[in-house]
Amino acid sequence: MMDSEVLRVCDGFASQELIERQSVLTQAILESAPVGVLIVDEDGRILLANSKIEDIFGYEREALLGEAVEKLIPELFRDRHVGHRAGYLAEPHERLMGINMDLAGRRQGGEEFPVEVGLSYVKAEDGIIVMAFVIDITQRKEIEEALRRHAEELERQNAELDAFAQTVAHDVKNPVSVIATYADIMRSGYVSMSEEKQQEITETLFQKSQKAIRIVDELLLLSSVRKKEDVDLVPLDMAEVVAEAVSRLANMIEQHGAEIEQPDDWPVAVGYGPWVEEVWVNYLSNGIKYGGEPPRLTLGGEKQVDGQIRFWVRDNGAGLLEEEQAKLFETFERLGQMRIEGHGLGLSIVRRIVDKLGGEVGVESEVGAGSTFYFTLPAPEDGTDGVA
Repeated sequence: MMDSEVLRVCDGFASQELIERQSVLTQAILESAPVGVLIVDEDGRILLANSKIEDIFGYEREALLGEAVEKLIPELFRDRHVGHRAGYLAEPHERLMGINMDLAGRRQGGEEFPVEVGLSYVKAEDGIIVMAFVIDITQRKEIEEALRRHAEELERQNAELDAFAQTVAHDVKNPVSVIATYADIMRSGYVSMSEEKQQEITETLFQKSQKAIRIVDELLLLSSVRKKEDVDLVPLDMAEVVAEAVSRLANMIEQHGAEIEQPDDWPVAVGYGPWVEEVWVNYLSNGIKYGGEPPRLTLGGEKQVDGQIRFWVRDNGAGLLEEEQAKLFETFERLGQMRIEGHGLGLSIVRRIVDKLGGEVGVESEVGAGSTFYFTLPAPEDGTDGVA
């Protein structure tokens, strides 16, 4: 054999060996890739899938070979994808990862999930081969959604804090200003005042100081209303909770001659007793202040079709306009100056408490026909319809 022939044969063996090594290396690279890799022909048939594709979609790669790539796409988007694929083949181009973040994949079990897809292509003798690089971005989307909700919550809290500061400043300033004014009067002329005037000023000072204390108590309660995980939620003996609330308002009830009608039995709801007691105190005190003369309040509770328990306080007051009802539970919202002793801070606390306990608040009212303030709480998970 001539030397040239020997070299040609040796080169042939070397080339074959190199090809085999390259094939093994290519396969190793595909298998170790941190993303799913699909190779698809012009007809959209899957020619190759790496192990990451198995992890992402749940199919064994052998089950995918020869299948249309639309098998991995939600049914709603399959026809659209066929058109997109045809457009891409007509004018192939590189598409980097992250260009389109609104794509979706479909797992073997039918679950749809967000994906990020990059595309590359190779012009082969028998047509264009497309390489798709796929990343499951479910976790990323969950993180982005959590960050979005957190940003919205921070924005809401900042707005609430501004309204809170304005409301508190006004509520606290009013009694403190009166106390300061009367204290100055007493300091300069208390000795020369009649006993009747002295008693009037002393009573005013006492009432305003009590108001200031109530405001502080409300603020402390508001600050304590955090996540519901911070408290133990249990089935409540609502009769006992209401009795405690009525007891706290005994002086106010006597002063206004209020009449309170309660049911013999209460449906059982789940909540945190001290917080729910504050809800009743607020609703009852508002009903007494803005009820008729004398105030007549009807209390009640019943199970709803959605499984929630609805409780209410119905008064015989003047009622509320629709625009007042719409604003009533907004953060630290006040009604008109005629209601300057009003609902603002208290109903904001009520709404926050009930929100944390998984319920809702609201009011039904008609001018001249009184108002019904209500709140809902979850029923026990065991589905019992017990009464307390």
